[in-house]
Amino acid sequence: MAGSRALGSLGTEHHGGKIPPGIEGRSFAIPGPVGSASWNQVECAADEYKAPPTAQGQAEELVREFATRPGAGVFSRIARSKVAEGLLVRVYDPSAINQTVSSLCGPAALLFDVATRDPMTYARYVISLYETGVGHIREITVTPGSDLKGYDPGQKVEASDWIALASLRDSENYFFDYQDASDEFAGITLPGELEDWFRKVGYADVVNDARVLVDEEEANIVRADALFQRGYRVCLFIHGNMLEKSTESTGSVTPNHWVVLTSSVSFGVIPEGTGMVKTISMRIYTWGKGRRLVPLTGFLKLDDFLDNYYGFVAAKY
Repeated sequence: MAGSRALGSLGTEHHGGKIPPGIEGRSFAIPGPVGSASWNQVECAADEYKAPPTAQGQAEELVREFATRPGAGVFSRIARSKVAEGLLVRVYDPSAINQTVSSLCGPAALLFDVATRDPMTYARYVISLYETGVGHIREITVTPGSDLKGYDPGQKVEASDWIALASLRDSENYFFDYQDASDEFAGITLPGELEDWFRKVGYADVVNDARVLVDEEEANIVRADALFQRGYRVCLFIHGNMLEKSTESTGSVTPNHWVVLTSSVSFGVIPEGTGMVKTISMRIYTWGKGRRLVPLTGFLKLDDFLDNYYGFVAAKY
């Protein structure tokens, strides 16, 4: 799947220029040596009464405990502290999950949903993978190969994202190993695979209305929007052409990217020549941004959108 965005940081344009809710004013520094005044001790001393922790707060505690444990994990070239730093951000802001230059947009679509709905399951999954080489997301058991565990993603993909996303892709491949961030073909997630993942993580109703060779018609995106408005998580199968102003009018013959709807779809019309043409707009999760505009600026003709649109997989919990 397509991916070519540099890593960003909180408060930069990578996250829409805003500190995600629940993070502003927080310190995400990893605690000092065991026996020092830990984050929890300082917080409790300042306030004797604590309200029950939120799901994100519980996940944060889990990550901070993980950060203080000694020793390296089975991902031999990734530091424990780097994994913890990434997880602490993502349990509060799942849209920070970012496959960047890798072709891991299918796993990113799934993990964005898991981290949003169940941050404890997401945190346990990544921590278990790092420490034992086996992770669980409900009925999905993930066991990455030795080549992947020995790979250093460096600046290509953030550490916790590499472990979560690449491990899922590698474990679920039947014929090809996913070993490094440049494995485009081995990283492809087909609609049937994403459908199966949603079923295994507990979704009661999953709709697969996507294809890989012929672009879709207007009725398909209308149906996707209707499901979104009924509370379904909706993943769109597209070609990345539509995400850049310079290529949004360029058609494609196959899809190469998954994105997740984060707003309803808006339809409109604009004058062109002596007539009117239909337009479309929406917000999506992709490349570490939770509300990225489509189109980025101006208008996107519906026909141009459809030339790069191949359907959707939707799921309701």
